[in-house]
Amino acid sequence: MMRRRATALPPRSPRPHRWLARKGGRRPSRPAAPWSRGATTFRDALSSLCVFCALCGLVAAARAGEYARPEAAYAPDWVPADLADARERTIGAEKELYVNVSGVEVSVPSEFRCGVGHREELPLLIAKRGTTLKHIVITGAGPRGVALDPSDVTMGTNRQAGRVTPAVQTLLLHDTYIMLTIAVGKETARMPLRLVPEPTRPVFGVLMPDAADEAWEPGQQRRARQAAADVPAQFLSVGWGSTPAGSTFLSGLLEAAPYRSPMLLPVGDWIGSAPPGLRAAVERWRDDVHVWSAGDLADLVGDREDVAEAGRAVLRAAESLSTAVKELDPMAEIVSPTFPRSAADGASFDGKLLRWLLANGIGEHVGAVSFDIGAASVASAAEPERWRELDRSTDIAPLSALVRESSVERGIWCGGYGVAGSGDPVLDALAALRRQVALAFQGVRGAAYSPLALPGLRSANAGEAVPLCDASGDGQSLIAAALGEALTELAGATPVYVADDSPPCSTRLGSEITFLPFVRGNEGIVWVWSNSARGQALRVVFRQEPLGKRELAFRPKGRFIERQVDLTFVATRRPRDRAHVLDFTLAPLEIKAFSFPIVPALPAWIATVNVR
Repeated sequence: MMRRRATALPPRSPRPHRWLARKGGRRPSRPAAPWSRGATTFRDALSSLCVFCALCGLVAAARAGEYARPEAAYAPDWVPADLADARERTIGAEKELYVNVSGVEVSVPSEFRCGVGHREELPLLIAKRGTTLKHIVITGAGPRGVALDPSDVTMGTNRQAGRVTPAVQTLLLHDTYIMLTIAVGKETARMPLRLVPEPTRPVFGVLMPDAADEAWEPGQQRRARQAAADVPAQFLSVGWGSTPAGSTFLSGLLEAAPYRSPMLLPVGDWIGSAPPGLRAAVERWRDDVHVWSAGDLADLVGDREDVAEAGRAVLRAAESLSTAVKELDPMAEIVSPTFPRSAADGASFDGKLLRWLLANGIGEHVGAVSFDIGAASVASAAEPERWRELDRSTDIAPLSALVRESSVERGIWCGGYGVAGSGDPVLDALAALRRQVALAFQGVRGAAYSPLALPGLRSANAGEAVPLCDASGDGQSLIAAALGEALTELAGATPVYVADDSPPCSTRLGSEITFLPFVRGNEGIVWVWSNSARGQALRVVFRQEPLGKRELAFRPKGRFIERQVDLTFVATRRPRDRAHVLDFTLAPLEIKAFSFPIVPALPAWIATVNVR
């Protein structure tokens, strides 16, 4: 996807400025020692020493400090009332905001486009008057799901201007704002920055119970809406019919969670029984719903036993939905009814039906085929082979092959997956995390976890799955916390093929050690977990030199989630072949995700992962 950057700033220098304090993984050249220059005053020597000490302090803090995710400072729909301390000016065809703080001017584009989930480099231009040493700290605060790396810059006497590019990331799918705070000494100034997201895949969602159920009480609807608003997901899969209860619930849901869009909206048998109401629904919800499901398979097929007869019913539904939606929203995505995992064999009724549909033109009406892989059981920590079975149960290669056999290439959605539960919430969360990452690695464009639990109500296809969030008042589960962190590392990521893939470390699901590499923007990402009963000493071998390292760990014992960032990281080199490597350890059942800024990030950024 081509992403546009709104900036009026000059191109970045190919070599970073000396004053830049090791942000974004770019190593600054070491300041020249005062005694190495010809004629040097005592003032120059003192200022250079101060710069050098400041850089050393920043390096030590970056290496030792654990990344702490700040609490959300603003609501998702927050819009600033004014420009705060900033002023706006036009340079060429672009607008930018700027503030002056203690003789330092900091400017930024007034609007910044970024891929959802990508860590984009936000261009900040800094200009200083005079020869006084200045220490500039730039931080940002925004809604939950929006983050900005803090920047800590020291500008010495011989530097008047420069550029810093902290990473900004948004997981929200609508325009939002982040408030930048610039501190120079004891003086501070603020300016709002508008972030314009561009949709990326894959996305993570949650399956809601049937919102058209007339038996819902007002209190249940209210708790369901609030729980949905708190779920760390990018879309909500809502079963909705033409009943007043369904319309009321969906309206309230959009109000409670305005940033949960696109929303997957299965319309069930309503699509066949009331076609005129379909257009009215599209007209009403087209600004909020951008992904539509072509109905519930069981409702569309009913008790039909003939494959062709059932296929024609599903085909009519997909065509009706596609015609109504595309006429009003050409960019919307249509997803097929959700087929069970058994359809992969091609011999069952569902498998024959899917083959018939793919051969008779459903690809002309839907942009993706949806599958439900169900809730897989998890094992105790002492049974590695059972965990391999869990991984293999997430393998959708047969389903993908079935879709690829059709004449029209379609995407893949996972309309429902879950974890049956072991009684241990930590193990359940580790199992759900594995399934989400494995689905993303297999090219799934969207995956809905099943279900969201309600007091006294459960989704019809939830089975025995552990709920993602309990609306009875118990709050989010560890699964929700784990998947929310995974979303940070998976949104917009593309799987990477690795040629050097051999046991025990492999990209094949169910291996003794599984590693799944991705690329996203200027980042290389690799997820690693082990099915071994013993700890492992592992090594990541790079083909490109990483400029930094972020580490996200999920542990079965001790602190469950731990995130660290080291933007001064430099991979070690092996003396024989000069390859860049990262050595780390992995405990049994532990899951680790590493993200490396790499410029440019090529698909072949990683060579392999092997045992030391």
